[in-house]
Amino acid sequence: MPDTPLKWYYSEGPDADVVLSSRVRLARNLRGIPFTSRFSGEDAGRIIGLVEGALADALPGAVLRRMDQYSPTARQALTEKHLISPQFAASPDGRALALSADEGLSIMVNEEDHLRIQCICAGFDLQGALTAAVAADRALEERLPYAASAELGYLTHCPTNLGTGMRASVMLHLPAMCISGAIGDLVSSAGKLGLAVRGSYGEGSEAEGNLFQLSNQVTMGLSEEQIVEKLTTVTAQIVAEERAIRMRLLATDRDALEDKIMRSLALLRGAHMLSTAECTALLSGVRMGVSCGLLRGCTAADLNAFGITAGVGGITELSGASDAHARDLARAKLARTSLAQVYVADEAAGEP
Repeated sequence: MPDTPLKWYYSEGPDADVVLSSRVRLARNLRGIPFTSRFSGEDAGRIIGLVEGALADALPGAVLRRMDQYSPTARQALTEKHLISPQFAASPDGRALALSADEGLSIMVNEEDHLRIQCICAGFDLQGALTAAVAADRALEERLPYAASAELGYLTHCPTNLGTGMRASVMLHLPAMCISGAIGDLVSSAGKLGLAVRGSYGEGSEAEGNLFQLSNQVTMGLSEEQIVEKLTTVTAQIVAEERAIRMRLLATDRDALEDKIMRSLALLRGAHMLSTAECTALLSGVRMGVSCGLLRGCTAADLNAFGITAGVGGITELSGASDAHARDLARAKLARTSLAQVYVADEAAGEP
């Protein structure tokens, strides 16, 4: 049997204790075809056909499927993996998705823009995501008539994306900053730097499980490299601060922190039913326990894989659950099996 490429979210990248993933997304439109808010079904089909034809030569490892060929469950699972937007999943007609085998590259066709080219890397690897996204973009640009202006750069549906058309982001796990209240200062200071702090699914979403998305807001007047460099610098500072606060909490309020972490693990391993929201909140405690060295027996990649599979779409695909009750039962079972090998560090002989 041929080897199946490892999905990007099963890997553990740099600084995985704080940065779950790094993403670069490029918005592109095709010359001579109206933006998606004004085009027809015929235009949508024409764009899909052009992209499909270009992919064969440009990115042969990416497979394109029309979104109406995916079940609602599959579309939900793709959303939970951050491969498509919730809006894209909700309205599949006239849309398509190109996806690489490792799911590190995804191209939404006919979302807000004609193309949304996205590359994701595990951990803190913005440069890797940028390199992959630029390579895919250039390969497509050689075969597709991009809409661009010498003065404005790439032309996009939303004026805030003019210029590079690029959004770079990192997914951050910031439990210590939430506990200490420092997250409020981060949100305020990020805005002054031209960055945005949002929930785990971007604009308008909540920060479930202490997960936050940090991204650039300015695309015009800056190069792709400048955007990534700025975001990299700020992210490195946030990583350092989150780690420092974790260590401070261990030094000044260890009992309370350990209690939170141990309760999270105990509930995940002992629950008979688990809702999505409760599972996400408890998983944050286990993540923190592993990153602080209080829990052992699993990696950040293991927890990422569990978190993705435990979502509504993921658990439905895994178990075939037909309703919320069945999903909650299946999710609890998954938690028990996925975390069975996790143990408290001082419970093992010879460990501190």
